[in-house]
Amino acid sequence: QLYGVDFRAALAGHFPEVQREAVRFVNDAAAALLGEIHTGAARGKQRVIGLTLGTGIGAAFAVSGRIVTSGPGVPPGGYIYNLPWKGGIVEDVLSSRGIRKEYVRLAGVDRDVREIGQRAPSDPEAKEVMAWFGQTLGEVVGSLVDSFHPEVIVLGGAITRSHSLFL
Repeated sequence: QLYGVDFRAALAGHFPEVQREAVRFVNDAAAALLGEIHTGAARGKQRVIGLTLGTGIGAAFAVSGRIVTSGPGVPPGGYIYNLPWKGGIVEDVLSSRGIRKEYVRLAGVDRDVREIGQRAPSDPEAKEVMAWFGQTLGEVVGSLVDSFHPEVIVLGGAITRSHSLFL
């Protein structure tokens, strides 16, 4: 129903105090990071990375309160999902798909990520998968830290609900 709709004008029309040109669109990882920069965990920080962990992996990089998509330490376009990683790409492992695939490899059965997280306290394969996810996340984040040198990294997304299992 939105195809062909000038969504910018439609949004601005609902907020008379907002000029059409002031309406901006950014990806979800960038929007989340902007929120954290202005009112959350990254407030007052100069160099920040935001990662969203869920169906895929989103990333955003900010310098002095502004999202950047290029510059020292920033991957092309500010994206990390497509960075090469151990014969594939980062999103092959740091995503719901990656967690499920690793669980199938270890346990021989497919479960959704929420169930894997719920089972981790009593299911050795689920516990191992979440530890593997944390190790892999640490390796990827380490490579970003080495190149971008952030003051803080903010994690968000559905998978972070299970942070106690992988951090």
